[in-house]
Amino acid sequence: MQVKPLATLSLLVFASACGTGRPPPNIARIYKEAALDKVRNPVIVIHGVLGAQLRQRSTNKIVWGAFTSEGIDPNSPEGARAVALPIKVPESAMVYDPDKEDVYPAGPLGQLELSVLYQVLSVNVYAEILRTLGAGGYTDQLVNDPLSPLYAEDHYSCFTFFYDWRRDNVENAIRLGYFIEEKRKEVDLAARAKVERLRASGKPEELQEADAVANWLAEGYNFDIVAHSMGGLIARYYLRYGKTDLPADGSLPEITWEGAQNVDRLVMVGTPNLGSMDAMRNLQHGFKPAWILPRFGAALLCSMPSLYQLLPRVRHKLIVDGQDQVVDLDFFDPEVWKQNKWGLMSAEAEKLLAYLLPDLATAEARRAQAFEYLSWCLNRASAFHAALDRPVEGMPSSEVFLFAGDAENTLIKAKQENWGGLSFDERRLYGDGDGTVARYSSLADERFGGGYRPWLESPVPWSNVTFLADDHIGLTKNPHFTDNMLFLLLERRPMRKH
Repeated sequence: MQVKPLATLSLLVFASACGTGRPPPNIARIYKEAALDKVRNPVIVIHGVLGAQLRQRSTNKIVWGAFTSEGIDPNSPEGARAVALPIKVPESAMVYDPDKEDVYPAGPLGQLELSVLYQVLSVNVYAEILRTLGAGGYTDQLVNDPLSPLYAEDHYSCFTFFYDWRRDNVENAIRLGYFIEEKRKEVDLAARAKVERLRASGKPEELQEADAVANWLAEGYNFDIVAHSMGGLIARYYLRYGKTDLPADGSLPEITWEGAQNVDRLVMVGTPNLGSMDAMRNLQHGFKPAWILPRFGAALLCSMPSLYQLLPRVRHKLIVDGQDQVVDLDFFDPEVWKQNKWGLMSAEAEKLLAYLLPDLATAEARRAQAFEYLSWCLNRASAFHAALDRPVEGMPSSEVFLFAGDAENTLIKAKQENWGGLSFDERRLYGDGDGTVARYSSLADERFGGGYRPWLESPVPWSNVTFLADDHIGLTKNPHFTDNMLFLLLERRPMRKH
């Protein structure tokens, strides 16, 4: 998902995993034998908010992922038009095609480049997950070491699904479905090529491996998914609904578990299953990753449907007044945003809308179109939440695992001020989590705010949950995560047998 809510670079630059003084497990040695096993599920890695570099075709400039001369200033007219999504209601999630967009996901964001006083600092972001998978013998085609003995042209072990994290999550869940279909074809071709190559050698050990790969293909295989933050929401929707859009009439799609037929195990890391108040903070006040970087204004962020889909749920009563009394405020009601002049309805938005809607001659016409788009974003977010939050109807064939943090102070609530705005800085508004995602949200714990009940009540059919004392980004490199993730993928037999 994010870190405030677009992963705060100050955390990325300065945060380090909590340590006990003990050396971490030597996962390369522990999983050395298992890493040589060629007949296991391919893995798909799904990043969260900010996890893909965004590039503009028309200028070849980096929209997100480089804060150097190659980058774009979000506060200039050209930069705002590149960073923001069009203020126009889409026809359908089915028509989205990144190959036809001017701004597109150009690849996984292994590093962010920051230009500071003419020096470039590179910051690893999602490379930790890929590095851990590499220790287990999984080699990604896009981030790989071609000198590794585990890497070959007939590779079929690991793939990164990179997507435009600004866009509607259902659009990206549908793209994930097509991605998996495409990778299945690639895996089939690569595995058959490996069988032919091994058999052509005539060597006994290679003939044995060829038979193992051929049997694996004949028995059938699925994919495993490792998803960080918002990537887990995309994966969860795909498991339940496959490549099905949300109905235009506001009803909910049928839970078919279409996607689960292709996925044996989903491993989620720091996923905001019930949203994050950080999303509201940034949609209210904008986002400045670090003092050295430009500010992304609230109105600019409010052009991105995915951020509304990261909002927490109204039913958990998270808005309070100065006396800590719950305020009845439906922040999915567009009239509330209009009345309080939030986001696209704010005075700050006037200049941005002039940049984004130059064909509309008057400020009134631009505000009207912005309100229509805001209404769509909020309604879409409500429907997306309802689709994920509804009780499970029948057990899926996939196993679902969670790694979450619960040792960091994490923003959970917001205070409504007398003037209509929201504030987020008081200690009483914080609780347990990973610094970005609250513990209850990761668990999708519907007991939250309703009094103590002993057993977890969640729409997610958890196979196992592991809590770690780390922050949102630190989870991805925490030694307890890396060790247990490889155990799940390499040594724990999937529940479903092929």
